[in-house]
Amino acid sequence: MSFQLQNFLSSGAFFRRSDGVWTLGSGVQEPISAATPGKLMFFSPPFFVEGKPSWFSFDRVDHWNVGDLQKILEFDPAPKMRSMGELMKLAGLGASGHMRLVDWQWESANHELFADEFKDILGKMETQELEKVVPLTHEECSQKPSHEVIKKIMHRLLITPEGQFPYGFWHEGQGILGCTPEQLFRWDKQSLFTQAIAGTRPSDAPYSLLDDEKEMEEHKFVVDDLEKVFSQWGDVQIGSTHEWDIGLLTHLRTDIKVNLSGNLSVPQLIESLHPTPALGGVPRRSAMDWLKNSKSSANRYRYGAPFGFQDENGNGEFVVGIRNIQWREDKTYLYSGCGIVKQSQLEKEWNELYAKRMKVKSQLGL
Repeated sequence: MSFQLQNFLSSGAFFRRSDGVWTLGSGVQEPISAATPGKLMFFSPPFFVEGKPSWFSFDRVDHWNVGDLQKILEFDPAPKMRSMGELMKLAGLGASGHMRLVDWQWESANHELFADEFKDILGKMETQELEKVVPLTHEECSQKPSHEVIKKIMHRLLITPEGQFPYGFWHEGQGILGCTPEQLFRWDKQSLFTQAIAGTRPSDAPYSLLDDEKEMEEHKFVVDDLEKVFSQWGDVQIGSTHEWDIGLLTHLRTDIKVNLSGNLSVPQLIESLHPTPALGGVPRRSAMDWLKNSKSSANRYRYGAPFGFQDENGNGEFVVGIRNIQWREDKTYLYSGCGIVKQSQLEKEWNELYAKRMKVKSQLGL
């Protein structure tokens, strides 16, 4: 049977892999607690995983290159050679890269709540309960994406630069859709690949993150934690830290590879890595306890959770589920988070949170 676009838009998932192939699932089946051997399955849990059934299989799974997917998603109903300008127009992108697909009215993020939590975090740093933690802010609106809007957002994601990870999952009136720069891990049973991504500035800011003591410390927390976790599994190779411009925002990035010396499973890796200090904090347990009691995290659901798939051979690729929108019931939510350390400044962090949400709005056309 041929691919049915409406079935996919009604109940589906997608992920652009590191090799550029798009994996799509259509017709979501009931979630189960563990991946079924020999079957490709998607993984989309809430942030506080806690054993909830979060593996999903599908009535149909397809793998597409971007050219074929453009035709399937009706990106260009009359295929012919087009300039990049024409492709951007088809995707709803203006010359600045931001043209709204929908006229949604967003309720502003709560500055007072963020200021209160910022003060509480710094107090816990003074008593050495915390070294770093990642509080959230969010905007929300009373609209949800229709099938047509999901398709149009995917049109935009088709031209996402290499190195970022478009992803999405929707079923029974709820879903998540976005494009994250953060890979949790890619695993082929012999080697494991990941990146530490922490530290942010606007891409047009006239300074380097490499010269910013606060941003470098925040990044080092993530690198050190990943090295500690990975060292128990094999030889860890850590690349140099550099700036990575993803459009509108620039991050600090360090690539990491592990040559594995023992047997591992995807559940082991997820349990050991989630959340990294880039989304949780340091010390890990104390930071998670703070997040569980945080008002800003009360409705985060899948924000910052692992997202990815395990294929028929047991290999897998997973990302950190940020830079997204989520919808459920009659609302859509847009979250952003920032890493707080001792040197953090309230208004600078508030501005970073705003910039991250604007990045999502720009990329998705919201």
